[in-house]
Amino acid sequence: MVHQLGLDVVVNSKGATYRKLKLKEKNLNEDELFQVLLQEQGMIKRPLIEKNGRFWIGFDEPGILNFIDS
Repeated sequence: MVHQLGLDVVVNSKGATYRKLKLKEKNLNEDELFQVLLQEQGMIKRPLIEKNGRFWIGFDEPGILNFIDS
């Protein structure tokens, strides 16, 4: 999913884990950030739903999922 959607879509850069690890200040490249994501799966935006090649990820506002058609 990360390769289809992109890290910028999947990573919750506003979440507590991202802030706690101070990743914004580290300026990681995509490979480094992906390795962190594998270790810290709490950084994945939720919910993350895939059905028939269509994705819904995170909330833009209460009760509404963002739709991504890959």
